[in-house]
Amino acid sequence: PEDQTCVPVADLRVNQFDFFLPDPVTVGNCSDSQTLVIENVFSEAVLEVSTVTLSGEFFFDDQMTNNQSAGPLSIPGPNGLDNSLSVYFCPTEAGPSQGELTIFSNDPDNNGLYAQTLSGNGTPPPPAN
Repeated sequence: PEDQTCVPVADLRVNQFDFFLPDPVTVGNCSDSQTLVIENVFSEAVLEVSTVTLSGEFFFDDQMTNNQSAGPLSIPGPNGLDNSLSVYFCPTEAGPSQGELTIFSNDPDNNGLYAQTLSGNGTPPPPAN
């Protein structure tokens, strides 16, 4: 009979990360952080995340320093440690804005690529007195 040994495969799971901001954020400021949780579920293999990237007006800090990349990350599973990252929306223009969260990993689903659209809404600053 053939060897039916199962090889562990990393399995990426991202929390229900919803960055649609019904409350606008004033241009030049940043929103409160949203927590992105990346975990490895149902696998004995280590989830290797090479990069996590953000685009648009979304950042990993509230200083608008163009911090839009994180990684690499190693996440054991199952029920191992997860990795949490804070994400902020920092509009530079008034109106609706979209960006993208992208995660590259060794999870074979979707060839290791996870992508999610992010959206927020910027409002003009109050007039100067």
